[in-house]
Amino acid sequence: MGADEPGHDASIRAFLACSRVAVVGASNHPMKFGGKVLAACLRHGRVAFPVNPRERQVLGIRCVATLRDLPEAVEAVSIVTPPAVTERIVEDAAAAGARRVWMQPGAESPRAVARAKELGLDVIAGGPCLIVELDALDERPHQSTEADGAKPPASAIHFDETLGKVTCPGRCRGRGRPSSRPSSRRDAGRR
Repeated sequence: MGADEPGHDASIRAFLACSRVAVVGASNHPMKFGGKVLAACLRHGRVAFPVNPRERQVLGIRCVATLRDLPEAVEAVSIVTPPAVTERIVEDAAAAGARRVWMQPGAESPRAVARAKELGLDVIAGGPCLIVELDALDERPHQSTEADGAKPPASAIHFDETLGKVTCPGRCRGRGRPSSRPSSRRDAGRR
């Protein structure tokens, strides 16, 4: 779905509501977008799986070669690959049971978008960036607390670049390494 098409905002909201995501094209290279997207997903409390046939681990998380190799189902797939690869990835996303795909800027092609729609996937393509949209969540007020059973605010999750790992000030539910103290000065007041 292009940035100017009706329903675009609804598709973005639906994707952002997903708690389990795969990032196809995830990378350990600090300048590559795939690693940045994976880190953003983790930083914002998502259970995220790196997918890249050339990597064994990304950001300390076991990487799988294809979406068909995922250890568990995901709701959504962020695609950070060249357009010709994206055209193949949408087939795997549908076969893996994902309902949504977000083709990051530069990953989309008209053919990939059309095929994803034919497969019944909700498609985001044509410009919006997942990292920008996730970061915008921090600017919205949090309406629930851990006391009522909700997840801690996504901003409590912190990607520590010096450690190369995700940390959090409380129970991290498998998304990183628990810490007995706040992971950054910004988080110190949230304990």
